[in-house]
Amino acid sequence: MKQIVTPFGTFLTDEVLADAICRYSRALARVHDSAFVEIPYRDAHGLVRRVVLRVGWLVSIDVASSTLAAEKVDADVIATEIIRWSEEVERREAIGSSNPYDPIDGKATR
Repeated sequence: MKQIVTPFGTFLTDEVLADAICRYSRALARVHDSAFVEIPYRDAHGLVRRVVLRVGWLVSIDVASSTLAAEKVDADVIATEIIRWSEEVERREAIGSSNPYDPIDGKATR
């Protein structure tokens, strides 16, 4: 488990998902873009909740290892999708595209 740390809260979630969120945020920041992602996390009582986070350009977000023992959050499908979005943004950055792409619905964001 890892913690996603933001100015408004810390969210305990799956390690692969947390790393995918961090990668996506960095990729978006490099192209001066941002997006919203909805992820599952474990609250202080051990319940699975969901939160919508803004990631990317001018967003303060970090990922930290956690020593808290908690049952794993099932987030494999979400992590895989976020990794795919990261790859799309990284490709856009590599070719220097000026046409921002929204990986959620496939439409231009501007």
